[in-house]
Amino acid sequence: MDLLGKGSDSESNKQQMHNMLEATHYNTGKRYEDFLEGTDKLAEFGLAALVTGIAANKLGLLSMAGVFLLKIWKLIVLGCVILTGIIKKFFRRAGKISQKPDIFPPVDKDQK
Repeated sequence: MDLLGKGSDSESNKQQMHNMLEATHYNTGKRYEDFLEGTDKLAEFGLAALVTGIAANKLGLLSMAGVFLLKIWKLIVLGCVILTGIIKKFFRRAGKISQKPDIFPPVDKDQK
């Protein structure tokens, strides 16, 4: 629960929040006192992993990594398109060069 309000009303708001917290009850079986060590599941991660995950979430590292990967993906695709165009242009030009132009017409043996 969060407590929002004016700074001047903080004492009265704190008292209302304490009353709300006292009225809050958890379902049977969901409280800390109901934990059974042999049958209940424990979290696989420790406190350090939890804190690291929260820090990463607060800093927006996961969203930054996603944006970075999206930008890199676009650059890779753009690079492939440019490289394909260059290769196509090279082979078109190479095909034109390999066709030798007839600078000198063929000589007939009969014309000599």
